[in-house]
Amino acid sequence: MRGAHYFDLVLTHMAYTAVQTQNENGYWETHPKANWLAREYKIGHRYMDNRRNVDNATFLHRFAQRKPDPAIRASLA
Repeated sequence: MRGAHYFDLVLTHMAYTAVQTQNENGYWETHPKANWLAREYKIGHRYMDNRRNVDNATFLHRFAQRKPDPAIRASLA
């Protein structure tokens, strides 16, 4: 199944990109600055979007269930 192999490669790339972009506090900052958030709530470009963080962590958790990997597990700790 050639298509499944490419899909698996894309998922693996996405997982390692998520691990590499996670900050030392364990979350992913949101970029770029949203003008409406800056204007209405005085939130700059480095803020935590809980929805994105939940999506990233859920994706990594499911990825780790399929393909156990120490780097992925460490990012979930």
